[in-house]
Amino acid sequence: MRTLIATICTVATVALAGCGSDGGGTTNPQSTSPVGVWNLVTADGAPLPFAFQQRGVTYEVMSDQYVLLPDGTFTEAYQLRDTDGTIVGLENLTDSGTWTVTGTVFVITYGDNGVAVTGTFSGNTVTLTQLGALMVYKR
Repeated sequence: MRTLIATICTVATVALAGCGSDGGGTTNPQSTSPVGVWNLVTADGAPLPFAFQQRGVTYEVMSDQYVLLPDGTFTEAYQLRDTDGTIVGLENLTDSGTWTVTGTVFVITYGDNGVAVTGTFSGNTVTLTQLGALMVYKR
């Protein structure tokens, strides 16, 4: 389960790289700053939940949100539903770590295990491949 959570956290974190605001007065401004809130909106082009299996258990990502702070840290909150036979559980989980960005390359590092994940961002969209799916985050 810990590996699964780390993988999901990684996905979400990379997506956050695209957060930010240009300070302009336009609607949905394009930004080069990753600071802000990012929400997972699709996986492989389909809306959530996103389902995958690991060790005989079916997991569904119900939601995933990253908050990138100006000091180079992030927090993540996500919800997983897991089904093991007839037993169904719902978990609200959190994680945190640090982030850096160079151009369009964004790297997050989880504080609890040191796992680093690299992704890209452009304006108001972040995409990354995780858990075998193309994940799209929007701010």
